[in-house]
Amino acid sequence: MKKNSASADEEEAMNLALKVAILKSGRRQWELARAAGIHEARLSKYIHGYGTLSAGEKERLEALLGVPVESEASRLEGGGDKPS
Repeated sequence: MKKNSASADEEEAMNLALKVAILKSGRRQWELARAAGIHEARLSKYIHGYGTLSAGEKERLEALLGVPVESEASRLEGGGDKPS
């Protein structure tokens, strides 16, 4: 079930930012999930707004992608490049 909280918009921005970062990396989602030690289904659910990732899982993904997902989310919320 999707989250219903005051921070839902922030979480949605984080999900989108992670998806954009994965697309920009040129790597496949399953490759990043495996490299980060996260089950592919868990990562997919997070990206689509279901479930959560731990801070450690997010940090591992950021390290693999070479970009802080939080700053990417802020950029997207501020009207930066949006995926087409």
